[in-house]
Amino acid sequence: MNIRQLQIFQAVAMNASFSRAAAQIHMAQPAVSIAIRKLEEQLDLQLFVRTHHQTYMTAEGEALLVHADRLLHQFRVAEDEMDDLRGLEKGLVRFSTTAMLGSYFFPPVIAAFQRRHPGIRLEVINEGARGVQQLLDSGQIDMGVVNLDEIDQELDVCPLLYDEVVACVADGHSLAKRNSLPMEQFLKQPLVLYGKNYYLRQLVDGYSKDLNQPLNIRLETDLLGMIIGLVRDCKGATIALRSAAQREPGLVPVPFERSIFLSLGMAWKRNGHLSLANRAFLEFLQQH
Repeated sequence: MNIRQLQIFQAVAMNASFSRAAAQIHMAQPAVSIAIRKLEEQLDLQLFVRTHHQTYMTAEGEALLVHADRLLHQFRVAEDEMDDLRGLEKGLVRFSTTAMLGSYFFPPVIAAFQRRHPGIRLEVINEGARGVQQLLDSGQIDMGVVNLDEIDQELDVCPLLYDEVVACVADGHSLAKRNSLPMEQFLKQPLVLYGKNYYLRQLVDGYSKDLNQPLNIRLETDLLGMIIGLVRDCKGATIALRSAAQREPGLVPVPFERSIFLSLGMAWKRNGHLSLANRAFLEFLQQH
């Protein structure tokens, strides 16, 4: 059993999916399956139960995950401390971000940061704000974008963005010329929405429940580009941050009658270890 095997095992365990784990750690799915099978053979234990619809851990897998999380965390701390001894010539920053911030907010920030620190490598994964705590606890990331209205007491945060949540439609849509929109009317539209692990989707689901208004969901996906493309082609409406909608040609942000705002920030474990590279990235975020 080696570090790479534990990394693959942890990814499958946290994603409850071989395909999602493969995408996260940039491996082919067959290679992930082979690695897990070899690990099970070495241990003479079954770590996962695989069905056509889901993958879940056995009791033996859950026991191994406790050790894997601890060992991988210690391994990353050792790597970070060695990087710190070399200063900012080398290092790794690992964080998660929502799809919208990953598409609109972070690219210019990362480009500017890497011009200043060309030796530092970044690993960025796409994760909804409510899934960050689990990734931090497992040690898969060092920092993650969270909703500042739902901060765990164990986290420290750096505020990033305060923006309005709006309905988003094509410029030829019947709602595009509205000055504002009742939530009830938005919920009746054919909708193109994010998966259920995203805060904006959970926001829509919450209003649907509170208003007793069933949703007409035409498409559910984590792919931001697909959502934008379908909304632009008048295939439905979605919910978005105003700053994101304004940057997309052919899309129109329509505010809700009762305004909704969202505060997002970068969070990390208060008592955890942040490498010199991560601290440099946080300072850069605060400056920019």
